[in-house]
Amino acid sequence: MIDRTSEFTRIYEETYDDVLKYVVCHCARLDDVNEIIQETYLAFYRALKYREIRDSLPYLIGIAKNKIKKHISLLARFKQVSLSAEVYDDVTVDELLADETNVEQEVMIHLEAEEVWNRLKKKKPVIQKVFMMYFYFEMTHKEIAEALKIPESTVKTYLYRTLLEMRKVMKTDDER
Repeated sequence: MIDRTSEFTRIYEETYDDVLKYVVCHCARLDDVNEIIQETYLAFYRALKYREIRDSLPYLIGIAKNKIKKHISLLARFKQVSLSAEVYDDVTVDELLADETNVEQEVMIHLEAEEVWNRLKKKKPVIQKVFMMYFYFEMTHKEIAEALKIPESTVKTYLYRTLLEMRKVMKTDDER
């Protein structure tokens, strides 16, 4: 067994975005993305400890593909992970205060983001994916359409209709 921690770290940093995009595009539910990514890189790390892997990205995509198939076939889900929680995991209250950040404003932004995410989770999975790809990965309408194999006009429709709905909801909440 060989210690390849630094090699794993380098490969992880180089491939994470591509593997994440693949999983988001092919996973049935966005709530399962974090778990599949974690399982994929854990399996890769275990394999890397015993052998050299030359083309790491295709190898990782292959693992991810199998993990998605396995995950879809499972009837029971053991754990639900919210992607929105990642945004504030590394920020402490002391850091917020040290940066002279308006704590109330930061809390409101977090609550609004959580509200948007909760409403988005009620949408069809394809709409969730479109939003994730557009806002998180900063992909273009055309890139999203190609990745999801749907017309570009459908991507635009999903984005704009859902954004309009979110704006109405947020405006209504602000008026209360």
